[in-house]
Amino acid sequence: MTEETPLRADRAGIYGEVFKIDGKEVVLMGGNYVVKAAPYFPPLDIVQKNAKAMAQGAKAMAYTPPPTADGTPRPVVPCVRLGVLMEAAIPKRGTDIDPSYASKLEAVIRAFKDEGVYVFLDMHQDAAATTNGGEGYPYWVMEDFQNRAGCCCEQCCCCCCFAGTWSSCPETCRTSYLVNPNHPLKCFLGCNWLADLCCCLGIHTYSGDPDPWKPYAVGGEGNPALMNVGNASIRMNNTDNKWGSLITSAQVQNLVPRLYNSANNAADRAVFF
Repeated sequence: MTEETPLRADRAGIYGEVFKIDGKEVVLMGGNYVVKAAPYFPPLDIVQKNAKAMAQGAKAMAYTPPPTADGTPRPVVPCVRLGVLMEAAIPKRGTDIDPSYASKLEAVIRAFKDEGVYVFLDMHQDAAATTNGGEGYPYWVMEDFQNRAGCCCEQCCCCCCFAGTWSSCPETCRTSYLVNPNHPLKCFLGCNWLADLCCCLGIHTYSGDPDPWKPYAVGGEGNPALMNVGNASIRMNNTDNKWGSLITSAQVQNLVPRLYNSANNAADRAVFF
């Protein structure tokens, strides 16, 4: 933001290296507020209690921020980084925002606002999607990318890449954008293949399941929107310090560049936008 960019009264803006509210420098302090699966927000009464606690904590803290350049005191203003997931906003293929989610989001923001807690909307994601073990983007986007996937030389282990058409390539040899029996969670063998291999050695599967990547996968049993919490093998790879295995997986390393470049591809743009 600049001084020439008007904001509604009481809105916080970025001016160079400082935050200002109504022209006065402030120090925004707070924390994260992210629920990574349905229902995506706590019950409203819990949100209200949390907002009140944040506001009271900001008032009671002993910390005093350094003053402005001219010596004017800078007050602490409570804030929260609120996770807003695209998978929650558009759970089904299409372009319409889910009205129930929109209503909950408005109510949560108002609960913080009523206590004077400022809100940063965070388009949150980890490992991009539930079908990779994370959350963020709708799984149906990944499903579409996978349905249109072709071979990729660094991913391919046979000569089908040279058969003349991508359609002749077997499914197991196509680029992986999600996890399912044909595309198990695996390492990304990129330029620094040794580093990739070391990071991915920790991928585990649940020994009690004869087909570990099928439950909750696209085409398997269960809702793919819940694969990050429902699939036992995924759960062995998305807890605590296991996130490194997901982030360096073939699925994520293939998917994220395609998401970011989707504006430049007509077919991908039609899906993702």
